[in-house]
Amino acid sequence: MNDYSELKNAAEACGPLPWRFIERGITSAGVRDDHGFIAFMDYSHPAKYGACPDREAKARFIGHATPAAVLALISELEVSNNVGRALGETLGSVVESRDALVRVVDQLKAENEALRNEAESNEDSLDAWVTRANKFEEENARHRKYAERYWFLTNQASPADWEYLGHQIPAVIDQEVDALMDKVKEEQDD
Repeated sequence: MNDYSELKNAAEACGPLPWRFIERGITSAGVRDDHGFIAFMDYSHPAKYGACPDREAKARFIGHATPAAVLALISELEVSNNVGRALGETLGSVVESRDALVRVVDQLKAENEALRNEAESNEDSLDAWVTRANKFEEENARHRKYAERYWFLTNQASPADWEYLGHQIPAVIDQEVDALMDKVKEEQDD
């Protein structure tokens, strides 16, 4: 029962007067307000009214089910329904937010993977560059040695040194030039 408007209208039509359960001896009870009895039950003659062992309980229930009590229950139900709707909307927003976060996380994971692949590719490239740099360094060291030899021959070697070196093969010339350079350096240091 989601629409309590009929019950609410009936409770509001009863007016503001409270009613109460009144027990009349051991065989009858009633519900009355300040103006008189609203309902009366005689539970002493089951043959006359039919067997009903719970008439007293029914009379007590009617006594407690006052319009104010019914309106309070309806009000609580309406508040609960409103809270339920609000929670449903909030839950929907939370689910949408979670879904959006999942999409962002998935996107970030994909970007992270792409960056990882690029970094690995760059590591391969970096290794290649380091290898090239090492080769250049070795080649540069050889060229530096050649430059030292040339400088020595053009600036410090005597004509006799040139004549001596002229009769050598290139591999031996380098060794001879190195030995001659060392000899001249020793003489200069002394």
